[in-house]
Amino acid sequence: MSKSTAAKVIKIPNFFGSCEVRLRSACVWVSKHDPGRCLTLEEIAAIMGVTRERVRQIEAQALKKLRHPSRMQYYN
Repeated sequence: MSKSTAAKVIKIPNFFGSCEVRLRSACVWVSKHDPGRCLTLEEIAAIMGVTRERVRQIEAQALKKLRHPSRMQYYN
């Protein structure tokens, strides 16, 4: 792994540290149990114990955070 790639990998937990706990838990669960698999909203909702609509809302919030200019450090 190159030095720049390693630096990017280290920054990922920093982003998740600012995410909602349930979103972080769902992401960790998916990556550990079935890496590379795309889950449906219904499956994620069942894992998180919320509705599909709430999953959409949490996803929208996370994407909004990712797009915020202060997050640019995670992309460089």
